[in-house]
Amino acid sequence: MNPRFWIAVHHNNDFYEAAADKKAPPEVLRFLADQKVRAVRWRISVNPATPPDALSKLAGDEWTMVRKHVAANKNTPSAALAQLAHVEQDDIRAHVAQHIMTPPETLAALGKDDAKKVRQNVAFNHSTPPATLAAMAVIGEFPEAVSSNPNTPPDTLERLATANNLVQLHYLINNFNTPLWVIEQLKDHPNFSVKAAAEQAYEERTSVG
Repeated sequence: MNPRFWIAVHHNNDFYEAAADKKAPPEVLRFLADQKVRAVRWRISVNPATPPDALSKLAGDEWTMVRKHVAANKNTPSAALAQLAHVEQDDIRAHVAQHIMTPPETLAALGKDDAKKVRQNVAFNHSTPPATLAAMAVIGEFPEAVSSNPNTPPDTLERLATANNLVQLHYLINNFNTPLWVIEQLKDHPNFSVKAAAEQAYEERTSVG
């Protein structure tokens, strides 16, 4: 297929419009990712149909806005995300910290990032290593996020169950990694909503069939 011909037929030679087309063939999107007009590359970085290899190339783009959207694109491969974790811009690293395809070792490093938003996204990411979440719990960072994360170790959730933060306790109760005996203890919590949530979770986890 000739990408220029496809764009001429489907978008009247409008590269900017074609770059946003979610139904555009991969070879057309790859072609547009190489264009000099940065607005076209920006739309390619946003397009959820853009293939991983094109996004990997755009991860090194000179324009910050392009790199930012590459970091947020669901198709961006792990290697490109690991590369973007080292950029200076906090908002780009925050997107990397949020991405489900970011490698665990990269998330572990971002868990010590200077930017609070980056670390917070790491705490919520379900690909974050258990050891990183446990370390966050020790220093008291983002207890609600850590309590909700299915990768948080059971012994860490056990310690978090002593908190007075009601929202945190609700997250913890609904975390399947929380030991059953902890849920059972929370059935006696003085707060009605925590008590009710614990009773429901305990019943669901102990019911047969």
